Amino acid sequence: MHGCYRFLTIAVWALLLWLPLSQAQEAPPTEAVPAQEPSQAAAPEDPLGRETPRGSHEGFLKAAEEGNFVKAAEYLDTRNVTRNLAAS
Repeated sequence: MHGCYRFLTIAVWALLLWLPLSQAQEAPPTEAVPAQEPSQAAAPEDPLGRETPRGSHEGFLKAAEEGNFVKAAEYLDTRNVTRNLAAS
């Protein structure tokens, strides 16, 4: 009986040592990817500085503080406002 446990112990250790070796794979060679150049058709600069949320917020507050509410409204995204609500 003692010999059977010894054989099983050796078999388990051999299996545990063999599994990682059989699962190892060589990494595929990596190809050098050329750096992408910035696109030539970049978005034009916004004259009101609305490229970032911070720019929109600061511009809106400045125009509102100056009392220029027409300009302040240009900083708001009103594309989803219905025409009836916008007219009132």
